[in-house]
Amino acid sequence: MIKMIVNIIGMCRSETCWLGKILKDHPDIFCTIEKEPMFTSGTNAAFYEDKSQLKRLINSYKNNEHKNLVYADKTHPNIWNVEELVKIFSSIKFICISRNLFPTVSSMLKHDGVLKWNKMNSKKRFLGNTNIKMIDYINFSNTKRCFFRWLANENRISFLKKEFSDRILFIKYEDLISDNEKVLESIQSFLELDKKFKTSNIRKESLNKWKTIMNTKCIEELEILNNEINKI
Repeated sequence: MIKMIVNIIGMCRSETCWLGKILKDHPDIFCTIEKEPMFTSGTNAAFYEDKSQLKRLINSYKNNEHKNLVYADKTHPNIWNVEELVKIFSSIKFICISRNLFPTVSSMLKHDGVLKWNKMNSKKRFLGNTNIKMIDYINFSNTKRCFFRWLANENRISFLKKEFSDRILFIKYEDLISDNEKVLESIQSFLELDKKFKTSNIRKESLNKWKTIMNTKCIEELEILNNEINKI
């Protein structure tokens, strides 16, 4: 019987997959990364707020028994399902990773899966448009839609820090790059593991990669949006 369930959560394109691979390499962790049925169930539960999909997700976790002490799953949209999962699993923990605005949106604009969600013109907390008039939202550019989705996740993280700080370890992608050993030690401590994590392959060039692939128009649009939000 597993000792603990750990969920890797966060914004899409914030390197949740890399974090999943780090956990997967640990000898005392069994880690699934966007595996079915957990990933689709978790995503649908988050997007549609569908209780039947949430129940399917919960049953999937209950059925995952391994010889390892810790079972980790990378279903990052579970950032929206934290409250319900905490009700069911007394020992569940979460590792939430976030990434700065510009590199996140730059990566989102290059990803077909993300752009698929951008095409949806419906009010969803998942999309960050619940306080936006739909007549305005349908005319938003992809960059602007990505911005509000990123912002919704940042606001969600702020909420989770207040309500579930004992359950969630919050890390920054930028720190995982610049201070890898320290972040890995914090994960080891949080999960109460005896063995250390392997030092990760660091791709420091990824910190500024967005500057070479994001066009000036997108950068200027994000700067305007970010400045407007910071004034509020």
